[in-house]
Amino acid sequence: MFNSELSDSGVVSEFGYNDWRNLSGHLKIHETSKTHILYFSNWQEMIIRLKLNQTIDSKNQRIIESEIKHWRSVLIRLCAILRCMAAQNLSIRGTSSTIHCPHNGNFLKIIELFSLFDNVLKTHVERIQNKQLHVHYLGPQIQNELINLMSEKVKNNILSRVRDAKYYSIILDCNPDCSHKEQMSIILRYVCISKGVIHEHFIGFIEVFDKTGAGLSDRIIKMLSDLEININDMRGQSYDNGSNIRGKHSGVQKRILDINSRAFYVPCNSHSLNLVVNDAAKCNIYTVSFFNIVQQLYVFFSASTERWRILIKFFPKLTLKKVCDTRWESRINAIRPIRYQFEELYNALNYIKDDINLTGTHGLQTKTDAYALLKNICDFKFICSIIIWYDILSIVNPVSKQLQSIQFDIQISVKSISEIIEFLKEYRKNRFFKVKLTAKEIASVILEEFPQDHQVRKRFKKTNFNYENKDDSSLHNPEKKFEVDFFNTVIDTAINSLQDRFIQLNNHCSNFGFLYDISILKSWEHETILKHCKDLGILLSSNDTSDIDVFELFEEIKLFLTVASAERSFSKLKLVRNHLRSTMSNERLTRLSILSIEAELAQELNLENLVQDFATKKARKVNLQF
Repeated sequence: MFNSELSDSGVVSEFGYNDWRNLSGHLKIHETSKTHILYFSNWQEMIIRLKLNQTIDSKNQRIIESEIKHWRSVLIRLCAILRCMAAQNLSIRGTSSTIHCPHNGNFLKIIELFSLFDNVLKTHVERIQNKQLHVHYLGPQIQNELINLMSEKVKNNILSRVRDAKYYSIILDCNPDCSHKEQMSIILRYVCISKGVIHEHFIGFIEVFDKTGAGLSDRIIKMLSDLEININDMRGQSYDNGSNIRGKHSGVQKRILDINSRAFYVPCNSHSLNLVVNDAAKCNIYTVSFFNIVQQLYVFFSASTERWRILIKFFPKLTLKKVCDTRWESRINAIRPIRYQFEELYNALNYIKDDINLTGTHGLQTKTDAYALLKNICDFKFICSIIIWYDILSIVNPVSKQLQSIQFDIQISVKSISEIIEFLKEYRKNRFFKVKLTAKEIASVILEEFPQDHQVRKRFKKTNFNYENKDDSSLHNPEKKFEVDFFNTVIDTAINSLQDRFIQLNNHCSNFGFLYDISILKSWEHETILKHCKDLGILLSSNDTSDIDVFELFEEIKLFLTVASAERSFSKLKLVRNHLRSTMSNERLTRLSILSIEAELAQELNLENLVQDFATKKARKVNLQF
């Protein structure tokens, strides 16, 4: 800027310049004037001083830059700590939000710990304690904002991958949490085309209020709309086997299929197998009573350290296990110790029943409980039940684990289920006699023969006509009655449940099975392969559009034959929203669950960019314009 009062060239004046005809001459005079030379020199000096940070406000500028660097470093550390805590399902807050205060929660305790070794956090904590800061970014609000920012980054990354893949499947399940709210877990499944790898990613929890087929389907449709995912690109839907889900007329899967006929319903195979065992385990009073006794045995010994010590003394190899409330097929772990150490269990209960050191009210109650359990297990029906259920669960449990494997495909699943059905049919036909022999061997120390039921007067149905059959007196035989009422009922229930619950799986195998084992196609005629391709093309067609080109698929299969010869939400829900955190909002629950379940994707977040986004999004008292 020029000072007109110092100008000696006439170019600069208070009223401007209007002698344009003589401008070139005046400019030459101005360039050699003392005023121009002085200001030009000052200008060049200013440039040098700016580069060397030697201006009047350079000190203030250095303070500003130091503050920016400090807050950036602090926020990076806060994000890293929150990301780690979310991945490990650690609670964040305490009853206090003050640094160096008892019960201020895991987050502030970790800040206090880091401040002992990290200079950035040490300085930050000292400035907070010295009341040099009004804004410290350690409060609950900032925690939520950083958690939201990180979870949104992870969620958007997942949705971007799903949109790139175009076609996807959804996996949903509902379960109540500890705050008695019904939560729907949402998982998206897709194929990464570039790598040919199947991915499953958790998207969030949605609180459900209407559990009818209409209510759940409306919730799903709205959720997909909010995520900006096209429901017409859905190619699979997998839920549990509840009637409101799998109903053929008004279930969720039918309502989704009415919108998109190519969104094939695939029930959870492992869950279906678990329900098969559940059906069989609740089919009669004998079975329900049997599992109650098994649970009572565990409760009796585990309720006292002294009783558990006695159990360990008599059980040299296996100890009693708790009966699982949900995973029925895993109950084999509770039955195995009794199956192979029945005599040891009998001796342990007898030892407690006859223990002269057990006196007083408590001791007498303990001896009474031991006597009652002895009476329950010294029952030939109970011993037979042990053998029968151990045999059934021995074949069901390995298949259940296989069905949960990512590498386990639909064809092998159908084959495994068929093998279970064949085993059960053969078991029903030929094994009861072997069960009795094994039971007699186990019970040889306490029983000699099948116990007789209490003698009751036999009741016969009155017949009015000669052609009516009389009552079958064989069912009054306790052995035959047990075989019919328990053994046959359990096996028949399991077989019927298997056939009913896996119909859908068999249908999918008939439609897609030929693609799972390409090597088998070598023995097929081209006409047969083409027919399967055409059938698949019809299945994947809707509104005159098809997902595949039938003849292109046929040619690719033929070409392939010439050159080749040959993936769970509620465990996290219980960890994130436990009884100590039951008042957590649903939004915060979902945010933390995303960071916990998708910890690998969260670990890929660039914290520098995250802090930059936070600074851009939020205007704070502290200058964070990096």
